Amino acid sequence: MRSLPELVEFIRVSCKNRNSSITKMEKDLSFANGTVGKWANGKRYPPKDKLSLVADFLQISIEELMGQDSEQKEKPSTAGEMDLSSLSPTRMLSW
Repeated sequence: MRSLPELVEFIRVSCKNRNSSITKMEKDLSFANGTVGKWANGKRYPPKDKLSLVADFLQISIEELMGQDSEQKEKPSTAGEMDLSSLSPTRMLSW
């Protein structure tokens, strides 16, 4: 799983590879300007619905976005919900 700074860097690189930017993605997804940057510095935590929109924008699965490996994919999540309660900028994201 990716830490928050790793997640934001992955999003930045993925946007760049698609000739886009985080700013353009935020605008296209109707996110407030600077939303993704706030994830990186821990001022805001990414809700599952926004992560899903980012994955769709990047045309990847949410598992790929989160850096979930194949062993973790096979492990079922509780009621399909992602536990974001323990997130911090340096902690790893967990499902």
